[in-house]
Amino acid sequence: MRIAIAGAGSVGRSIATELAASGHDVLLIDRDTRAIGVDDLPQVEWLLADACELASLEDARLGDADVVIAPAATTRSTSWCRCWPRPSSVWTG
Repeated sequence: MRIAIAGAGSVGRSIATELAASGHDVLLIDRDTRAIGVDDLPQVEWLLADACELASLEDARLGDADVVIAPAATTRSTSWCRCWPRPSSVWTG
């Protein structure tokens, strides 16, 4: 399954690590060069881009993703995650 994660912070990296270890094709998107850690997670694809910009999302080929995840840490002990599955009736491949 191809999964795109918008945000390579602690929550996004944690999710990416688990999904990649389970054999999924993972893309991490972040606009901060300090967040890009190709050496830390070489098994995932990295894209230096702003996930809030439409052009960046097109560059990320989100139409090819089965799921898009937008994680966020709100406090040190609380985080949330929003996932959007690809609707099969819309995406015909």
